[in-house]
Amino acid sequence: MIPPVSGRELDPEPNVADESAMTSPTAARPYSDRAKILLFGVFMGVAVGLIYAFFSALLVLASASFELFGDTRRFVPTFATLFTTTAPWFVLVATLAAAAERLIRRSQRDARATRALLRALTGAPDAPPTNGAPERRASDIVEPLRRERDMELGPTRDDG
Repeated sequence: MIPPVSGRELDPEPNVADESAMTSPTAARPYSDRAKILLFGVFMGVAVGLIYAFFSALLVLASASFELFGDTRRFVPTFATLFTTTAPWFVLVATLAAAAERLIRRSQRDARATRALLRALTGAPDAPPTNGAPERRASDIVEPLRRERDMELGPTRDDG
């Protein structure tokens, strides 16, 4: 008999029913932002490419004077040709749009965090800026317009 080299050989076999203890915490982690952007770009680009290729193929086939391909074309080859030529561009555009949107959101979030940090450091209250103008109500804004309207109509008779 060969003696065990380490304590690992003496450990009991893990219970198969208790698999939750064996899963790693990274397995349940959500997708990163880059993966979400890429998946959005691929799926939306392919979807828009399919729709575009379908309608373009219908228009190409509906046009009787369209002889670019030499002979009369069938729907499936025309659709496949249009889809394979346009889908990569739609995927690229959708991915760039998603990345730009994410960049804009991140910069807005960072700007808000910076303003909050500056307010916390200076001890300023979290009130919206008034730009030095006194606070006005809606009736204060409308009242001059009402007076001007009444002057154009002339004096009103409130004699009763």
